[in-house]
Amino acid sequence: MKRVDQFRFRILDNSPEGVILLDTDLRIIYLNKMIEHWTGLTFEDVEGKAITKIFPHLDKPAYRNRLKQVLEIGFPLVLSSQLHPNLIPFDDKLKPRVGQTTLSRVEETDISEKMLRVSLMDMTAAAVQYQKITELQKISKLEIAERGRAQEALMKERAELQEANASKDKFFSILAHDLRGPLGGLVTMSETIIDDFDMFDMDEIKDIVRIMHHSSDRVFELLKNLLTWSRLNTGRIEFNPSLIRLKPVVSDIESLFKAQIDKKELTLETSCSDELLVFADTAMLETVMRNLLSNSLKFTPRGGQIKFNCFMELESTVIEVIDSGVGMAAEVVEKVFDVSSKYHTPGTENEASSGLGLVLVKEFVERNSGSLFVESTPGEGTTFRCTFPPQDN
Repeated sequence: MKRVDQFRFRILDNSPEGVILLDTDLRIIYLNKMIEHWTGLTFEDVEGKAITKIFPHLDKPAYRNRLKQVLEIGFPLVLSSQLHPNLIPFDDKLKPRVGQTTLSRVEETDISEKMLRVSLMDMTAAAVQYQKITELQKISKLEIAERGRAQEALMKERAELQEANASKDKFFSILAHDLRGPLGGLVTMSETIIDDFDMFDMDEIKDIVRIMHHSSDRVFELLKNLLTWSRLNTGRIEFNPSLIRLKPVVSDIESLFKAQIDKKELTLETSCSDELLVFADTAMLETVMRNLLSNSLKFTPRGGQIKFNCFMELESTVIEVIDSGVGMAAEVVEKVFDVSSKYHTPGTENEASSGLGLVLVKEFVERNSGSLFVESTPGEGTTFRCTFPPQDN
């Protein structure tokens, strides 16, 4: 090994643990000052030698298999809740040590091979701890079973994390595709106007500008929801729940969408008592209600009806949006809440749809300990129902 590598490992000399570094052939790459102090060995004495030569009892298959297993699989492993008395020899005049031995794989960027780190934590408080070794040996089988369960749980957690990462990778791939389309259209249309402006009459220019507006509107909708979703999933959205009076929120949202409702000749009926309260984060609740109403506006054809209801059911506060829109099949309902799904369609009059609005609704409702339910029939409409528990739940 290069001396510069050994020099870098000197930081381990400050560790309160005893540390031995092994290569893939279980040869000693480095050992720190604590090991030297415990054993009387020096790094120069053992450099490049197999650990089984220095500590012969480790030449047993059970130990070798554990060492190789950690190197190959990469999961850390606790050999025992006790320090093997032969692993670290000590002076008979001193009190015996009791500790914990942990094996873990180290990925070292400057060295081509992986390394195995053997960490030895001295947990001795008094000589009486040594007497507990016999008792600990009796429950070793239980510990092995427990370690097996812990390792299973770790592998399950790792699989779930990989699945989540794969889902997000797929989502960003879809996002790149969806951005490229409308942005490409904007670039093409703008270049056409710049290069051939004199060739178009005003009606043709209006058509081109209308297409450009639709593309930019779609990009804006996508980016707005994307920024909210990314802030939520990176923990940058504050969560401050409080008691909220629903009537003013409903009125504000109704006013916000009034122009769109009138333009599409829709009928909006709202029902919410002045006294109705909900315990939730204000910003998240407003986002939920805006997105639900916006979704109904997009997918309800001209002249349709939308009902926006808030009421108490048992002890829960319910927010319900019912529309007479195009509806969805059961398999479509599952897709609209999946961030990795490519399923999103324009509205009945080609309104922009990012595919993230209902994803945000679901995540914000659940963040506030609520539940989201959907009932939909193709051609008949959709009902979204959010239920929020009382404050003390």
